[in-house]
Amino acid sequence: MTKKNKKIAWIEDDISIIQDVIQPLLNEGYTFEYLRNVKEALEKINLLKTVDLILLDLIFPTGDDTIDFNQYPGVSLLEKLRNDFNIETPVIVFTVVTNGQAHKRLRELGIVEIVNKPIRPSELKAIVEQVLNK
Repeated sequence: MTKKNKKIAWIEDDISIIQDVIQPLLNEGYTFEYLRNVKEALEKINLLKTVDLILLDLIFPTGDDTIDFNQYPGVSLLEKLRNDFNIETPVIVFTVVTNGQAHKRLRELGIVEIVNKPIRPSELKAIVEQVLNK
């Protein structure tokens, strides 16, 4: 499969962060689907089953205008994707969260990488290509 056929879903509420950081990947022909909250992700579950990679933030709205910062919606969503929908797509977590328990749970759920925000576009491109070329 060529890079031009690689589809990435990015679950992130702050799209302005994404635009600059993905430019090198767009230039290589990767395509992106943006999902801004848990509700959108669950509505597009069939899309999430077909992408080559999921980039996942941990803190974003659930979609019903509530957010509990003691909980990480990204962890809950990943649990749901893995356990309820059997989605085994590689996941890179892209976050500012440094909570050790959250990171431990993410690793238990089989994520391939935790990337701290902010990240340079060239770094993200290298990580994405490494994961997709395994």
